[in-house]
Amino acid sequence: MEEICKVSGGKKMETIYKEIDINKIKLNTYNPNEMEDDNFQHLKEEIQRIGLVQPIIVRPDGEEFIVIDGEHRFKICQENKLKTIPCMIADVDENTAKTLTVNLNRIRGSNNYLKYANLLYELDVDLSSDEIMKNLKVSETELAGLKLVTKLPDSKVKKAKHRYIDCPKCNFGIKL
Repeated sequence: MEEICKVSGGKKMETIYKEIDINKIKLNTYNPNEMEDDNFQHLKEEIQRIGLVQPIIVRPDGEEFIVIDGEHRFKICQENKLKTIPCMIADVDENTAKTLTVNLNRIRGSNNYLKYANLLYELDVDLSSDEIMKNLKVSETELAGLKLVTKLPDSKVKKAKHRYIDCPKCNFGIKL
């Protein structure tokens, strides 16, 4: 089954549904989403009970594929020693994959703000602040606060873990 999906701005993104050898799939290094252990266990039980009803989204990377969305489902499939996994293959560049990851995470989970800040820092290399704010639906204040976190010395970030960093310059605080 092959599909073509329209994305905003009238562009077309080709997506193809395919069962892929699980050994050809790797996790991305930038996913800021984390899942509580009890939610992960619940998801695992549901997949064991009824199977994987939602394919993961991947993008091609040479002969392999990188997960855009579905990291937790992918990990569960690995734990369950599945040989193949249903995937939607999205032919997108890395920056589009990163923005998709964040936007799709927002729907289902919460972000680790330190990882999220680092992801925005990486996007900031290739995209303007306006593009980041538009694509990720973040305010200028939130973006400034997240950028601030990436400039903190390691010692301050380690001390602040699981706490709150206040950004007096931008009237913004970040819960780590």
